[in-house]
Amino acid sequence: QNHGIKYQVPWGKHSPVEWKFKHKAPGFENLDQSHFLPALVIKDPYTWMESMCRHKYAATWRQESGHCPNLVPTTPKEKKMISPRDTFEVDVHYHQYNVTHHESMSELYNEWYGNWLDVEYPRLVVRFEDLMFHAEDVVERVCTCAGGTMAPGPFQYVADSAKKGKAHTGSNGLLNSMVKYGDVEKRTHAYTPMDLDYAKSSLRSDVL
Repeated sequence: QNHGIKYQVPWGKHSPVEWKFKHKAPGFENLDQSHFLPALVIKDPYTWMESMCRHKYAATWRQESGHCPNLVPTTPKEKKMISPRDTFEVDVHYHQYNVTHHESMSELYNEWYGNWLDVEYPRLVVRFEDLMFHAEDVVERVCTCAGGTMAPGPFQYVADSAKKGKAHTGSNGLLNSMVKYGDVEKRTHAYTPMDLDYAKSSLRSDVL
C-alpha cells in the first residue's frame, strides 16, 4: 500500500461493480474512485461454484445435505423444496437493505463477473488459473500494464494460502492448489449430470 497499491477498490472488494461512485468502503472514504485501475481475478466457474459451497460469504440459498453445487433439483424432495421454481435461487446480502437475487449460482457468476467485463472504464482482468500456473509471466505483464518494472532478483512464490482469517479456514496453499486445479477430472466431479447440463446451458460463454 505504500506504493499506491490497495488491497481492494474503494467501493469494496466484495461489492458489485455498479457500486462504483455509489458506495465507500470503511477507510476509503476520502479516495477519488476515478483514480483507480481495478484488478479482478476471475476463476473457472465450475471450481468457483464448488468453492462457494465451502465459503458462502454473503450468499444464501436452499440446499439439501450432500448436494452442492446445487443448481437444479435432482430429487422429488428438492423439487418440492423450491417449487414452483426449477432452479435454486441465490440471494446475496451485501447489506441489510441491499440484497440481490439471482436465478442460480451460475447466474450469480454470470452477473458478478459479466458486469465487470461490460463496464467501459479501464480494468485489469486476470485468470486465477493463469496466475497460479504461470505466475511470473502474469505478474510481469500486470506490472508492465500498470507502468512498473519487476524488482531485481529471482521471482518469489508465496507457498502458504493467500487468504487469511476465520472465513478462509481450510484454504489451500500453492502446492495443494496446483494439484487440485491441475487435475481436469476434479473440475466437475462434484456436479450431478443435471447440474452440469444446466451449467453448460446457462453460463455466459464470453465470461468463461
